[in-house]
Amino acid sequence: MSSLLGDFSHVNEAQRRRAGILFGFGVVMTGMALSGRAEAGPPASAPSEPTGTLSVEGLFGADTPVDSGWTEVLARVENSTPRTLDASLELSASSYRQTDHVAARAAVHVDPGATTYVRLPFLPLGSGRSSVVLRADDGKVLRREDVRLSHERAPFLVLVDGASLGAALRSYAVPTWDSPAGRNTVSPLTLGTPSADRATGDPILPDRAAAYATVSVMLMRSDRLARLQGTELDAVRGWVSGGGALAVVVARPEDLREPNVVSFVGGQAHRAAAPLQKWSTLPSAVKKNGAFDDTADDGPSSDSPPRERLAGVVSYPLAPAARRLWKTGVPLAPAVQSGLTGFAGGALEESDFGATARYGLGEVHLLGFDPSAPAMLDDAWVHGRIVEMVARAWDRHGRVAFPVGASDTGDGSPIRRMLDPNESFRPGLAIAALLLLLYSVAAGPVLFRTMRKRQKPLMLLKWAPALSAGAFLGIVGIGLVTKGVRGRARQLTLVEANAGESRGTARRFRGFYGSGSGTLAVRGSEPGSLLSTGRGDDDPGSQGGTLRLGTGPGVLEGIASAPWQTVVVREDMTASLGASGVSVLPADGGLELVNESGRELRDVLVHVPGQAERGVYFASIASGARVRTDGAAVKLPTFVSRYPGDRPVGRFEASPLRGVLAARDAERIGEVWNAFASATGSQTDFFPEDVPVVLAELAGDPPSGDDSGVRLESSRTLVRIVGWGGAR
Repeated sequence: MSSLLGDFSHVNEAQRRRAGILFGFGVVMTGMALSGRAEAGPPASAPSEPTGTLSVEGLFGADTPVDSGWTEVLARVENSTPRTLDASLELSASSYRQTDHVAARAAVHVDPGATTYVRLPFLPLGSGRSSVVLRADDGKVLRREDVRLSHERAPFLVLVDGASLGAALRSYAVPTWDSPAGRNTVSPLTLGTPSADRATGDPILPDRAAAYATVSVMLMRSDRLARLQGTELDAVRGWVSGGGALAVVVARPEDLREPNVVSFVGGQAHRAAAPLQKWSTLPSAVKKNGAFDDTADDGPSSDSPPRERLAGVVSYPLAPAARRLWKTGVPLAPAVQSGLTGFAGGALEESDFGATARYGLGEVHLLGFDPSAPAMLDDAWVHGRIVEMVARAWDRHGRVAFPVGASDTGDGSPIRRMLDPNESFRPGLAIAALLLLLYSVAAGPVLFRTMRKRQKPLMLLKWAPALSAGAFLGIVGIGLVTKGVRGRARQLTLVEANAGESRGTARRFRGFYGSGSGTLAVRGSEPGSLLSTGRGDDDPGSQGGTLRLGTGPGVLEGIASAPWQTVVVREDMTASLGASGVSVLPADGGLELVNESGRELRDVLVHVPGQAERGVYFASIASGARVRTDGAAVKLPTFVSRYPGDRPVGRFEASPLRGVLAARDAERIGEVWNAFASATGSQTDFFPEDVPVVLAELAGDPPSGDDSGVRLESSRTLVRIVGWGGAR
């Protein structure tokens, strides 16, 4: 101490004593503070923020061919912290036109120590990176996980039960139709399995019918089907009725009496004798070793099965590569033969797979074999039936104009023009052009000549601005009258169903037109529907839109809207067709139509199979009325065109209508059906050769109210009824 204070020689003794006392006091207090801190332990840390753990995957696995249409990404959020987790999940996607666009968003609430599963619908707009973000309420990113999906278009078999079967089927290929080429080619069989709930072990299936768009066939056991309920059951029903294929392995005889199974096969089914003589002639599948050469022609092959059997819908020859997928003359193994069985009852009919029932526009197969049984797991004949079933399902999609949830394959510009009020502005443009022409003549030669004759040149300063102002106000007035100052909405819907069905799959196009810029939020029509914006590069809505999910219908929000431009929103959904829809019944010399939709049918076009005069026209069919095509209806030469090539494809042609119907009727009918035909793609068979098809418009009251806050200007609903069915 003295040494420290010795340097301050100029300080007096009292000051040195006072400084020493203060220094000692400081040392004592510092020691006491350090001692108390040591006894109290380390300072309490701030409460940890519940971040949870996140894992994501495609609902059917990483090989899901998402370019075929809608699918669902499954997010698993686990909260291992002692606090409740309230956050949101965001599915972000990128493509050549978008960068980290939030495609779907859902709120998530997880109790302490609990786990929740959230399905996020996803419609990719091209190959690109996708990820799911777990975000806190304050915007902080808690977790981010990438999603691995296959951006391919291929036949897809989902195995709900029988994971061991997947390994045995991975080396097979399927004969498929290549839409651009219009010919039969070969595609590898793609397999998927649904994710499972870790707590119960049950598979997690989509809760929206459109999320099955990528699936060709789904295979499950009857006891699993019997336990389905809620939104998962509704989604399977909607998907199959819209053209899907469900294959069921009957695990227990009592499952045939379960309500779910009974409803899918159209009544009570029972076991029957297997048609062994017929099944023994069916070909076995050949594994795909290496790539097939689609261009090589080996000539007719004795190893190719009958072409009708493979198609299941129409006859067409197999390409050389597809013929090499099969091998005939292989006898059934005794162990396989002893395990085969048939089924009968309900709406079932004997088929190459066991027994098949029509369900809406799709099919339900009760398999006559258990492909996961040890004796059948590696059998080529059993594999052949599965490959053939997938090929049949792939081909049947060509019968549906808009398979539920499928990607756009055609030209949607005619649909856009019908929804765009700017198309009605063209007469206004002509009037405005005429007004400008009159102004140029009046403000130029006429005005100058008149003022010269009156010798009042200064009057030009009065009349020229007046004429300019009049022309300006006239053009503005024309724009206000034709374009309007309020937002407007239009709807155009196509409902497809089998004859006699009360509900059908629907695709609704909703056009929104506004006079100013901003963003739109469009609400779904029903809880199970899915919304997306158009895909055209000139579509202002193609760059945005986030599907916000909740307990009710989803909301597509954040859609960019430019002044006096139309944003088109596509909605995949189901729709009611009244008590029994439209029944199509065979009658002498034609067929009979029964309108039980509860609404008048207008502009009815009927395709009668097997007749030279295929087209029949009815101006209207009242609700509850019956009409026959062999009556006084107007007969059209044809509205079916068959594309050249191996596969016949019936396309809508409006030209025959102009030669038979009034010009106004032909233009009205041709415009709307040509628009839908263009949007479906070139390989959609609008008029299959073997079944009747009915095209009509449902009459209704003039639209009232609004669509998502925008005044509804017009709404048109058209129906396409395919096949036979209904009550007499």
